Amino acid sequence: MKTSVTMVSVGRYFEENKIDIEGFIRFCRDIEVDGVDLCEYYWKDKKAETKRIPLWLKENNLALSVFAIGNEFTVTTAMEMKKQVDYVKHGIDTALRIGVDKVRIFGGYHYGKPRGGYMDKVEEGIEKCLPYTEKNQVTLALENHGDMPGTSKEILEIIEKFKSPYLKCTLDIGNFIYDNMAEKEDPISATKNLVDYTIHCHVKDFRYSENKNSKLESCVIGEGIVPVKDCLKVLKDYNYKGYISLEFEGSKTVDDLVGIKRSIQHIKKIIKRLSKP
Repeated sequence: MKTSVTMVSVGRYFEENKIDIEGFIRFCRDIEVDGVDLCEYYWKDKKAETKRIPLWLKENNLALSVFAIGNEFTVTTAMEMKKQVDYVKHGIDTALRIGVDKVRIFGGYHYGKPRGGYMDKVEEGIEKCLPYTEKNQVTLALENHGDMPGTSKEILEIIEKFKSPYLKCTLDIGNFIYDNMAEKEDPISATKNLVDYTIHCHVKDFRYSENKNSKLESCVIGEGIVPVKDCLKVLKDYNYKGYISLEFEGSKTVDDLVGIKRSIQHIKKIIKRLSKP
């Protein structure tokens, strides 16, 4: 298994203009990970940066593990759906330009919407994207995010419905227990359910802010309740050789860059232990 960091981990730094894509790549080199997840969200000059990204990665001896977009298929009109499908197609084009054949996608967000009808919308959006992704031989990696789909069962139903070699899963271990999920799920069981289709993996950790009845807050890997080691063991036992990508979502007690470094150190220790015979 290889290590990576997603740009979301330094989202506040991007928002405050304290870092750019090249700086993020250099930071990931300095903490000695294997790759980076780049996202559609943080361009300063997209045309110029997409041309430079392959060179920046080569200079810093890093791979591009996935390109992530933030689509939302849970829309109400045909015009909105077309806009979302075009957005995914554009993401596929961008991924090819910067040198990766995997695009992380979402289904959509819950926000009190009736699950039945809007899960149908998620399937409709994916169905409309599949011909383009298959033509370009880019795999869509559907994440359990935003609660549509949220459970491993929902992810499986979608992937197995289409039976396309170009539709797989981004497994986000922490999202199964996050507060925005209508139905929480044991991350270990969910990992076992999805391991056959997992081509990318996000790891994060949460802890209770005050007590067992309070809401979850993000924290450094290893300091919360997410069973990261057990989930990675499931992947290791299955012979998963892809990326374990840190998605650090901030902490009230540590700077983001420090939290990322500490989290990566913990992930590396887990991978090293799991690699021992």
